[in-house]
Amino acid sequence: MLMGGFGCATTPTVTATPPTVTVTATPTAVLTGMPQAVPRASHIGLVVQDTEAAKAMLGELFGIGPWWTGEADITSSEFAIGNEPFQPFKLMVSHARLFPDTTIELLEPIGPSLWADFLAQTGGGIHHIAFDVTNWQEMVDATKAAGGEMLIAANVFGAKFCYMRLPDGLIVEWADQHIHADAEFYLRSKDLPTLEPSHIGTVVENTDQSKALLAKYEIGPWWTGVADVGPEYALPGEPFAPLKLNVSHAVLLQRTTLELLEPLGPGLWADFLEQTGGGVHHIAWDVPNWQEMVDATKAAGGEMLVAAEVFGKKFCYMKLPIGLVIEWADLHIHADAEKLLGITE
Repeated sequence: MLMGGFGCATTPTVTATPPTVTVTATPTAVLTGMPQAVPRASHIGLVVQDTEAAKAMLGELFGIGPWWTGEADITSSEFAIGNEPFQPFKLMVSHARLFPDTTIELLEPIGPSLWADFLAQTGGGIHHIAFDVTNWQEMVDATKAAGGEMLIAANVFGAKFCYMRLPDGLIVEWADQHIHADAEFYLRSKDLPTLEPSHIGTVVENTDQSKALLAKYEIGPWWTGVADVGPEYALPGEPFAPLKLNVSHAVLLQRTTLELLEPLGPGLWADFLEQTGGGVHHIAWDVPNWQEMVDATKAAGGEMLVAAEVFGKKFCYMKLPIGLVIEWADLHIHADAEKLLGITE
């Protein structure tokens, strides 16, 4: 969530002091100590209770699909990698195109596992961001050196993958290239979704520390501002609580950014940080028909968490029945960030 264009109020009835915004860029000098090969984000992983229900909802709201679906039955210790953490698991796995080279992944746990634990803790939602790399061991070693914690690692028929939790709470998956070859082959000629996400929102405890860590993966430079939104920005009839956040954006995929949200007071972001330790919180879409999408999401069983209008630009967070938190926002609500980062339509 980020309100671009704070510098020019277009709604004269708003009398509150606009949120202050400062613009910063991460210097290239901090890009040291990590492999310099830029990884490709291969997918965004969601944990769900019911794969078919999730497919139907994502297709209805966002035009996501068709899907490749398979079953991962990794129930033997022969898949373990040396002394790295491992536990047998079984999952229903589905992939659909989100960007030309990036998919959205649905993971439905079948039996006990870290995914089942996540589902029990959160009710489902975004679990990780995955990167396919040619230097898997090098990236693992570098992530450990940066304070990352190995959660699980496995070698499946010669293709390695692992989940690692970064110090800022973000869970990343490092995987050998083409570990999802069957899905890639099936989906390569399929249509892209009708809606393209504007950003992937993460909640962090310390913005500067997260920027420094992500810069080592060549994510940056950053647009940074402070959002200080009081009750006068509430939308009639919708839930609202005052919020104050450090907000930062950097390009992650094409025209989609990675957003860092550091809570500066109570609110749903602070609650998420306390519950999970931080990590990926939501996926955002900027749309020309905000009210229509809100109404459609409510009709599909979505719950409104918070909504506001700042200088004529509306945004909201909604939680889908599958656990995914989404943000609907008016087009170019992030205009200042888009300008600095060179994002064009």
